[in-house]
Amino acid sequence: MSEIIEPLHTYTLTGKGPNAWNHNLSEWGIADLVGNVWEWSDQFKIVDGRMYCTADNNPALAETSWPALAAYFDSSSPTGGVPILSNSVTNRLGDIGDDSTTGYSNSVGWNAMGMSAGYTSQLLLRRLLVEPVAGASLAGGLYTRNYGTRLPLRGGATSFGASAGLGTLGLHMIRSIVNSSFGFRPAYFPA
Repeated sequence: MSEIIEPLHTYTLTGKGPNAWNHNLSEWGIADLVGNVWEWSDQFKIVDGRMYCTADNNPALAETSWPALAAYFDSSSPTGGVPILSNSVTNRLGDIGDDSTTGYSNSVGWNAMGMSAGYTSQLLLRRLLVEPVAGASLAGGLYTRNYGTRLPLRGGATSFGASAGLGTLGLHMIRSIVNSSFGFRPAYFPA
């Protein structure tokens, strides 16, 4: 007689859960914002700690034309610690232009990210859930490397457990990284 082994996880097809899983608790809500896979996000990046982003959600704008923002990710320590929103980088965690994924990185709960005294809050970064919003309580963490070019991963995979959340933002990976827990959220832009 063979033993039956129960699976560790119950899998649900994307968008097939109850309405309570959707962002507005209705059948027309956005499903599965968190927990399936890390989702690559477009139109935002950091280069050597400085943030670049399209201001108007324009997918036709070439990446080389994305405007630089007056915002950087600094670090509380030169060997890691907590990421800090700043108007410059004081503690760089690696060499300028180094796209490696080894070495020092930062992490902190999304709501606990610090801001330097000289940093000016930016509405665009609050809307993108990069900068914490006063009074907002979102699950998830922020993971950064302020050297090289880093592209954003959002949400967190199932294996990330309680560290996954709507506020989770990974800015510690490079564009060439491939992993079975990385995906994307397709968008339709009519011509």
